[in-house]
Amino acid sequence: MYPSYPLYDFFKWLEHIFEDFLLIPFDYIREWQDHTWWGANLINFIFIAIFFGLFLYWLYKLKVFHEYDQENTPETHR
Repeated sequence: MYPSYPLYDFFKWLEHIFEDFLLIPFDYIREWQDHTWWGANLINFIFIAIFFGLFLYWLYKLKVFHEYDQENTPETHR
């Protein structure tokens, strides 16, 4: 057995938490890769859809600020 070092025990505990609990969904995604490419990349498509929605929202807000002419004027910085 190894001597008890607090940092060593802490990092062993972190290894246990990540490998045995937190990264389990990634093991399933890795297994899906052999069966279906679409299933394995579903999470990527979800992130792309979220990004695209936020990009459209940002463009809408740019349009609103442009219509009201509120771009970096001294009156808007209070």
